[in-house]
Amino acid sequence: PEVHVTVIDINEPSLQVGKERAKQLSNISFECADATTFSPSKKVDLFVGLHACGGLSDCILDLSLKHGAGFVICT
Repeated sequence: PEVHVTVIDINEPSLQVGKERAKQLSNISFECADATTFSPSKKVDLFVGLHACGGLSDCILDLSLKHGAGFVICT
């Protein structure tokens, strides 16, 4: 199956580093956004929270429930 990954981060410099590292990959996109107000434009099957400390863990859980998606959270 086709997999597309969207990386969301509120920190633009971190996104730029990720874009540089992923230049060869066509199935990854980057979006500067706040996870607490993020609204995906496409169906999401899985939310993954990396370094999701504090309220960000709750945010990932809320997004997962709201969109009927699975989740993985690494604090």
